Amino acid sequence: MELCIVAGDIRFDDFNGMSKRLRSQYGDIVRISKLPGRRDMVILFDPEAIAHVFKNEGQWPQRLVLESVKFFRDKVRPEFFEGNQGLVNE
Repeated sequence: MELCIVAGDIRFDDFNGMSKRLRSQYGDIVRISKLPGRRDMVILFDPEAIAHVFKNEGQWPQRLVLESVKFFRDKVRPEFFEGNQGLVNE
């Protein structure tokens, strides 16, 4: 059995489909909030908006850790990663 979060007509188990629907319904900047156990998030579809965010993060940007990637790296395959953190998750 798979867990699938559904908010209105948005299904979170199909990321590509979800992204297309969000962009067509709400435009190039979408805020998703009030998901149980999750922080609010903003999804950007406009490359210029993405560039603006990255250029204004400052010298030491703060990014959230992807808990699933951290668990996989630390618990499931620590011998593969051997202490390397990577750009995605740290």
